[in-house]
Order: sequence, then C-alpha cells, then structure tokens
Amino acid sequence: MNLPDTLLEPMFLQGLWMAGLGMASSVLADGSQTAAQTRSVRAGEQEIFYYDNGQGPVLLLVHGMFGDFADWEPVLEPLSKNYRVIAIDLPGFGASSKPNVDYTAEFFVGAIHSFLDELNIAKATLVGNSFGGIVCMLFAIRFPEQVENLVLIDSGGFQDWTDEEKRDAQIRFRKDNLRRLTPEKHQQIFSSLFVKGASAISAAYIKKQDAKLLRSDFEQYIHAINSSVQLALEPALLNRLPEISSRTLLLQGQQDNVLPLHWAQGAVRKFPNARLHVLPDCGHVPQLESGPEVVRLITEFVSRP
Repeated sequence: MNLPDTLLEPMFLQGLWMAGLGMASSVLADGSQTAAQTRSVRAGEQEIFYYDNGQGPVLLLVHGMFGDFADWEPVLEPLSKNYRVIAIDLPGFGASSKPNVDYTAEFFVGAIHSFLDELNIAKATLVGNSFGGIVCMLFAIRFPEQVENLVLIDSGGFQDWTDEEKRDAQIRFRKDNLRRLTPEKHQQIFSSLFVKGASAISAAYIKKQDAKLLRSDFEQYIHAINSSVQLALEPALLNRLPEISSRTLLLQGQQDNVLPLHWAQGAVRKFPNARLHVLPDCGHVPQLESGPEVVRLITEFVSRP
C-alpha cells in the first residue's frame, strides 16, 4: 500500500480521526515552566507520567490518541489557579509505559483507577478530548462514585461504524502504514485539525508530531496506536450514555472536520444530565485554538452545582 496514496486520500483523513483520535505532542509548545510540574508514579503495572499543579477540586485531563499531557498546555496553568490540575500520559503514549498488551477498555480504565488510587484521589472531574473522551466515559460507567463531573471535548464514541468503515480503518492503521509517516505527510494530514490557518499553535503541533518519529520507543508507540484503534472502533457508547449519572458538559468545535458537530448534538440528548456548548471558529482541539474560552467554560461548569 503506497503511503502517499493511502494517507492523503480524503477517506483516510476521516478514517484517521473517525475513532476519536486526538492531537499529538511530545514536547511542550514553548520553553515554559510547565515541565517543572511533571512527575511519574507506579500505578499497578504501569509507570504513569503526568503533570500536577494547583490546589482544590481535582481535574483529570485525558488526551486523545497520538497525544500526551502536553496536548493541554494552553489551559494547564490557567486552570491550576482554581483547581488541582492533573494531566496524564495514558499508557502507550508520551513518557508513560508502553507495554506489549491489548489496549482495551479494561486496560485504560484500570490504569486510571490505579493511578487515582496511588495519588489518594477519591473523586475528580474527568476532562477528555477525542479518544480521551471515550476513555473518560468508560471510566464514568465503571466507577461512577469517582467522577464528580464529566467534560467531553470533541469526544469520540458518538457514532456507530459500518463493517466497511471498520475494515477500512483497520487497514489504514496497520503498523506498516503508521511506520511510513513523515514530516511532509504530517503537514498535509494534520493541518486540517485547525480552522484558523497557519499559526504558532499549529506549527508547534506539527513539530511535536515530527519529534515522535525519532523516539526510541516509536515501535511501542505504533503498537499502542494500532491496538487502541480497535477499542475506538467498537460499538459506540450511544446506548450506554444513559448509564452516566454525573453532570456532563460537551464542548464541541463548530468546524470540527474530524468528529462533526451533529454527532454531539445527537448524543447530548441521551445523557441523563448533560448540556452542549458549541465553540465557533474552532476545530477538533479547542483547548489549543480557544484555550481561554475552554478554561472559562470548564470553570463555570465545575463551580456551579
């Protein structure tokens, strides 16, 4: 399968993100002090790398696939003024362990549960972007007593995929295809995540994506992506949304070309206690394109009963 023909097809762009894949990063977007707030902890069988700053109610931020904790960099410091902000690298991503296992719902939910236990956190507001939204919803269903609130930002999990779509994604996310990614392909493929044109944010994103190609654990990272796609392609969470009892806020970029707005509009009605806020002039990663507005909306939502 030829890489340019495969990765640049419009169907691949949909397939790349159809599973709820978030943005990628491997280093901070600037030389800020954010790195000083990072640490790691052994949680169950995994070493979890994370950012931890601030005091007060806990916000646990969960990135999308191809990502890590730095996906949240523009909102980390502002949110930490009022909350204890913890942003993790999921196992398989960033600087966390990358075991040779199946990356299933049980694996991710168990890792987060062990992580919270290790930090003696009884309850938190879970905030998930894209694939991270899927993980957060699965956790809220399995451990509702640990979820204070739920914030889903351009979340996956709101669409049933046909067998043909699933087969297409599985082919396109084969390990041999992922190994052929290049900086040139990153520029062509991932610029569509942003709707405000070329900017320092989008340029930093591409640079961070490129850096992953040179990591010593790139092969383990490829395995994590390949395996996690299977979870994202499983039957949608739509029929399980009524099981989520926590207050829920859906934030959605109006011009998200990855996970379109109408999916979130259909899903919000299935939650017992949820509302949807649409962010204009924004794509798939609002925390990057509209950081101050995301901070304001999360703060208002969490602070109000």
